[in-house]
Amino acid sequence: MDYGFHAPTMSFPVVGTLMIEPTESEDIYELNRFIDAMISIRKEIQDVIDKKVHPHNNVLKNAPHSYKIISRD
Repeated sequence: MDYGFHAPTMSFPVVGTLMIEPTESEDIYELNRFIDAMISIRKEIQDVIDKKVHPHNNVLKNAPHSYKIISRD
C-alpha cells in the first residue's frame, strides 16, 4: 500500500521464497515500478538489520502509511 500497489497474486512455492505473478495487463513501466519498490523495501529491511533504525519503531513496523498520516503538517 505504501508504494501504491494492490496486492499481487503471490505464492510460496519453495520454503524461504516468494513468487509474484503479475497480470497480463501490466506494462513494462508498472513491472519496473514494482521492482523498484521491492528494492526499496529490501533496503528498509537492511536498515533494520544494520541497526540504522529502531527495531520496533520504523517504516516497516508502522506500515502501511495512509495518505492522511503522510500528509500531516
